[in-house]
Amino acid sequence: MNDNRRTYTSRWHRSWLGKASAAMILGCMAASIAAAQPELTLVHTATAGALSQVSVANLKNNWVVTAVRNGSGNLEVIVWHETSTALVRTSSKTAGAASAVAVAALNSSHVVTAVINGSGLLELIAWSVNSSGTIAREGDIIDVPVTAVDIVGLDSSRMATVARDSNSYVNVSSWAVDGSGNITQEFTTTVTSAGTKAAIAKLSSTQFVTAGIRSGGDLQLFSWSVNSTGQIFSQQVATAGVVSQVDITPWPSTGEVATVVRDSAGKIQVTPWIVDSSGGFTALPAATAGKASNVAATTIGTQIFTASEDGSGKLAAGVWGNATTFVQLVSRESDAATAVAAAPLTTGPYSVTATRNSAGDLEVDVWYYFVIG
Repeated sequence: MNDNRRTYTSRWHRSWLGKASAAMILGCMAASIAAAQPELTLVHTATAGALSQVSVANLKNNWVVTAVRNGSGNLEVIVWHETSTALVRTSSKTAGAASAVAVAALNSSHVVTAVINGSGLLELIAWSVNSSGTIAREGDIIDVPVTAVDIVGLDSSRMATVARDSNSYVNVSSWAVDGSGNITQEFTTTVTSAGTKAAIAKLSSTQFVTAGIRSGGDLQLFSWSVNSTGQIFSQQVATAGVVSQVDITPWPSTGEVATVVRDSAGKIQVTPWIVDSSGGFTALPAATAGKASNVAATTIGTQIFTASEDGSGKLAAGVWGNATTFVQLVSRESDAATAVAAAPLTTGPYSVTATRNSAGDLEVDVWYYFVIG
């Protein structure tokens, strides 16, 4: 999509919102599922330099932070602001060498990155972002050797990480972050379940779920609880079919989580899971779409949003939810993508994808979902 097309899309979107009558909006809300026409449109695009890995997190409404392994092999953290007319890069900082990157928001002005550093060790770094979008490095902490990592914020002063340690076991830790960005490890626990991959999703400030792939290729989920001092307790375990890629997202509008995987047929599959207070899992009917790899999951408004590299090597953005059954409601294809990440942009129906595009550069796209009925 060229720049003129992007400008046209953005203007159309603003015009549509401005001219939509109350009758039209009410008509969309009252339309039957059969008559509804879901739409997903690319609103804005921005690019940065070369990268090989990427993660993205929502900081607050209309602000996101990307963490990448840049062209020099170092961690680079970039702040982005959606202004309604453009997606603007406001600041960036680099740190040391990294072979894997993940980022999560602690609150509306702080994020924490979790990386595998140049020595193969898990390293967490806290970053502050001021009201104008300027980022500054704060505290950091270094832990044990790991081979994969993901991170999530549990509340305004606590993070949780999931990693695969040097034995490929599941290693889950809680971390306290004070007002100056100093990080302290509160608790860590290991489950001797060999495998690959690591993904994590928050259910509440006291409960989260991790997802990975066992050595036999099966999807495996663990539920965890955490108390007021950061102590972590294993709850329940669930397994599903053979997969080769996995991500997980909370689905707050339904009180569930959803996994997105590349299944044994090489297709993207999304499964909602009910997780009760004791951590018990109930898998709901899954939905499957086309060929996919490098899958990522988040939410867009009240629906599930996915990003993946499709069968033609392009970015496929999709929205999933309940019609008569759980299905992919709509999907759109964009530029080539060989690394993908996704996060909400707002509490409304806007999300962002962060990808490695056909030029090998970071591309951040803003997506808008709506229904015409």
